[in-house]
Amino acid sequence: MIKEFKIPSPGESISEVELAEWLVKDGAYVEKNDELAEIESEKATLQLVAEESGKISIKVKAGETVKVGAVAYTIDTSASSATGGSTGSVTGGSTDPGSGESDKSEGKDSKGSKPEEQEKSNTEDTARIADKETTDKPKTEENKAKVTPVAAEMMKDNNLNVDDIINGLRRITKNEVNAVIESKNKQPTTTQDTSEASREEERNKMSMLRRKLSERLVKVKNETAMLTTFNEIDMSTVMELRKAMQNSFVEKYGFKLGFMGFFAKAVSIAARLYPTVNSQIDGEEIVTPNYVDVGISVQTPKGLMVPNIR
Repeated sequence: MIKEFKIPSPGESISEVELAEWLVKDGAYVEKNDELAEIESEKATLQLVAEESGKISIKVKAGETVKVGAVAYTIDTSASSATGGSTGSVTGGSTDPGSGESDKSEGKDSKGSKPEEQEKSNTEDTARIADKETTDKPKTEENKAKVTPVAAEMMKDNNLNVDDIINGLRRITKNEVNAVIESKNKQPTTTQDTSEASREEERNKMSMLRRKLSERLVKVKNETAMLTTFNEIDMSTVMELRKAMQNSFVEKYGFKLGFMGFFAKAVSIAARLYPTVNSQIDGEEIVTPNYVDVGISVQTPKGLMVPNIR
């Protein structure tokens, strides 16, 4: 049975979200409660979790903005892990009915050896053939390898040349290939004109959450009376209290006691003593709440967040 699953609502007043990233591939087999994707809204980033087990079919592309309630994916619950997605892919060539008999005959020809042993033997034979072809090539200047001064001195002391070293190598492994690739990547490109500074630009699309944050930061700056004031106070009592409570605080919570907690508490007390500071203008009225909420800005990889501490 194929079941449809829709984009959930991240909260009231949010009508659309952006599907940031799929964590699974289209057609893969997923288990119930597996994390499928990340969706971003104006307020938070949420994760889509599989509500059923089966083969997934993705309906919304990554980076696409969709309405809340739209179908994000479907799951074929009748599919099993042996047939769905990459986990159930069958390795084999032909689907001819006689393929089973051919496999058996191949097994007899290889004298009952296991597939892993056959693959290992074939790899070694290929490596030996490649080594032979390398040694049979004409020795030209283009085929000469680069030799470091230390290696050249060692070769001189032992009466060896480049061909002796190359012939002495049994096979080329991934370590040698990676070393050549890294050396090529480190070489500076000569095709670019270095006489002028680069004028290239890199553009990255902002997430919905970051766009909304930037809009609200500009709005707050334009619509509020911004004020910064500096005052010096005696922090010796707070320093002594923090030092005395540091060990017990770490044992209980697992991290050190900082100064931000003291600052937040001081702000809440000061706002009670001077309620006008905590007031806001609504039309022709001044609204003064009987409570204090403190917002502390925190820089995160997704942008500037301001948790509201009530």
